[in-house]
Amino acid sequence: MLWLLEDPESVQFEALLPVLPGITPSRRERALSMRLESPRVQTILAELLLRHALLEEYGLTELPRVETGEKGKPFFPERPQLHFNLSHCNAALACALDSTPVGVDVESYGHLLPSARRSSAKGTADRRDGTLPSANGTAHRRDGTLPSANGTAHRRDGTLPSANGTADRRDGTLPSAKGAADCRDGTLPSANGTAHRRDGTLPSASSDPALFRVLSDPERQWVLAGESPQEQDRRFTSLWTCKEAYGKARGLGILYELSATEFAPALPQWSQYGHCFQQGREAAWAWTLCAQAPLTVKRVSLQDIL
Repeated sequence: MLWLLEDPESVQFEALLPVLPGITPSRRERALSMRLESPRVQTILAELLLRHALLEEYGLTELPRVETGEKGKPFFPERPQLHFNLSHCNAALACALDSTPVGVDVESYGHLLPSARRSSAKGTADRRDGTLPSANGTAHRRDGTLPSANGTAHRRDGTLPSANGTADRRDGTLPSAKGAADCRDGTLPSANGTAHRRDGTLPSASSDPALFRVLSDPERQWVLAGESPQEQDRRFTSLWTCKEAYGKARGLGILYELSATEFAPALPQWSQYGHCFQQGREAAWAWTLCAQAPLTVKRVSLQDIL
């Protein structure tokens, strides 16, 4: 069975302090060593979800001893007939249990594909011409200029950007009219660290290294066919969860040539590479399960496992 839990971000770590004594020492120490609260919470909730699933599905009141395989996959050495796998992200947690090897992956949208993160600043949508909507409804570019009728960009104060005839600095950047360093590829650093081009557009997903490192050619074409950076990110996340779930089911994690596997997800389930795949695409996250046969999917609440 696949157990899913949404919205771990709604839990504060302080609320988990009463259950910490019952958490496996190694997992508890790992959680306490984490600097950020979000991964701390996810680490503790993942074990609570596993304990809940074992109790509900197999009647186990105690968590069996856990060891880690050569490639990093955890298992129950004293219960070799019982296989499990865990995954968590900011939006959800997943626990898969079965009598045969299983792998599951959950991922939030918007963080795997860098070009999708660059497509917006704090949730603001970029228009196709590279402009951003402003409070008064006027479209402006990321460098603060406004498109004019003759195509010349001018600033809000009516001035024009300076020409690019200035000398290169030793670090390869060019001084701009505002004193900001322009990169050699014509991009400008923004306040949030995202590089954008002089015309206000963002680097294309087609040049994203992740597409070449992780995907096959047909997969890459399918991702780039998405109508928006957000849709491209959703497609990439869909494929990534397939590859990671498959690797985890085989005990490899992501320690294999990801681009050598090629997926074309057919929701809600399909068979490939001798395994059954199930996938769900939620509003803010996606999950993929890889098992020998279809598993029942059950959703639980925080109240169920706390």
